Parts: sequence; structure tokens; C-alpha cells
Amino acid sequence: MSSGTIAVGVAAIVVSSIFNFVTLKRSGKTLELAQDTYQRTEERYRADRVEAHRDTLRAAIVDLAHHVTVWEHLGSYFATVLKVHASDVAATAPDIKLLRDRATIVKHDVEKQRPALNDVLRAARMAMLLSDETTKALVAEIAGTLRNVTPTVNTIDYDDPESMRAVATRLDEIRAQAAEQVSALLTHAGNALAYKELET
Repeated sequence: MSSGTIAVGVAAIVVSSIFNFVTLKRSGKTLELAQDTYQRTEERYRADRVEAHRDTLRAAIVDLAHHVTVWEHLGSYFATVLKVHASDVAATAPDIKLLRDRATIVKHDVEKQRPALNDVLRAARMAMLLSDETTKALVAEIAGTLRNVTPTVNTIDYDDPESMRAVATRLDEIRAQAAEQVSALLTHAGNALAYKELET
């Protein structure tokens, strides 16, 4: 073999090695870039899922607060008419029953107040399914307070003014307690969602 052939062969090997080295280096950078892109995409996907969950939770909490407010108005009306009816019964002869007024009160309870209460409890269940432990505990307090409404209403004796006044007073207490609990929930959720502290 001539020295020229050997030199050409060595040169070819050197050029090939340099080319392979450059190609591998570029491939390494491409792989690194692909891994970074994948990682950023994965992080964005997770962030989008967290934000979507937060949006759903925000909506559930607002829905719960709305339904509590609706029930509070209906419960306030119910308590007021109970007090008025109690005064009417107290001022009427004992053997006279104010059946029409009683029927109106019962109708309001059955057709408006109880469905509104059921809406509150449904909204509370939805919010609890989406919440972290702290938020879930606050929602559970609201639901627990409002679960006292039906047993309280079921104790009404429409012939006994004191019974009606006692129930009206208890409903006012429940409404006030629920309003405070909703306020605490909204404050907590607003802070936690604003600072991204809620867990998914």
C-alpha cells in the first residue's frame, strides 16, 4: 500500500469521526431540546388541569353561596309568617282554627322553602366532592347547620303560638349561623384560590 492511500484512508476516518461527533452532538442537543419541550408541555398540561379544577371548585362554591342566600330569603319569610300567624292564633278564640293561614304557611314550606333547602344540600355535596380537606370541613359545617331546618320545622304546632315563635326564633338562628359560615367559606376559598394553596 502506498503512503498516499494510507493518508487518504486516515483522512477519511478523521473526517468521518469529526462528522459523527458533530452529528452526535447535534442529536444530543435535539434530544435535550425535545426533553425540555416535553417537560414544559407536561407542566402546562398539569397547570391547565389544576386551573380547570379550580374553576370548577370556584363555581361550586359560588353556587352553594347562592343557594344558601335563596334559602335564607325563603326561610326569613317563613319565620316572619310564623310569627304573624302565632300572633293571630293568640288573639283568636281557642276553638277557632285559622286553617286558611295555616295552609298558606304549609304551602310555602313545601313548595318553596324545602326545595330551596334541598338545592343547598345538593350544592354542598357537589362542593365537598371538589374540595380539599379544609374547604370540605367549612362546607360540611354549612350543610350540618342547614340539616337542622327540617327537624325544626317538623316540630311546629300550628295551634300553639309559643311553638310557632320558638320555631321562628330557631330558624332565625340557623339563618344567621349559615350566613356566617358562608362568609367564612368565601373568605377562605378566595384566599386559598388566589394563592394557589388548594390541593387538587
